[in-house]
Amino acid sequence: MAEHLAWGFHLGCEFAKESCMQYIEARRAARRPISPFCDYIDHSKQTCSLERLSINVCDLNKHSKKLPQKYQNFASIDGVPPSDVDFYGGSYVWSDHCPSLMPMIATCTWRNMVEIRGASFTLVGGQSPQLGYPRRHNTSGLAVTR
Repeated sequence: MAEHLAWGFHLGCEFAKESCMQYIEARRAARRPISPFCDYIDHSKQTCSLERLSINVCDLNKHSKKLPQKYQNFASIDGVPPSDVDFYGGSYVWSDHCPSLMPMIATCTWRNMVEIRGASFTLVGGQSPQLGYPRRHNTSGLAVTR
């Protein structure tokens, strides 16, 4: 039996067959959410995953070199000078550098409050929060306090 995957579930042929740039543009034109992709560089903006299993951040980062043309997924990005847009994308080449909502913390059902870069969350049974999979190469500045 195939495993149920929440990522991309019920998003249709458009999601499966088009590039993330085409998908994002079509969703914007229809005034629909662009998730599971994202288009902002504010890593302090966290969301819970649809299945409420993780706290996610947008994996849109500036790379040290311009991304190859086929991986340049944006004409513009809020807060980014036009000359720098070609440097921005998701971290992973296997996802065509499409920025996605990536898990950073393992759960959204905590009870004891913690603060993560200004956003408050709760922990189950006083457990310490753990970074989720996949571990990001750029976690500098992630501060968790009890």
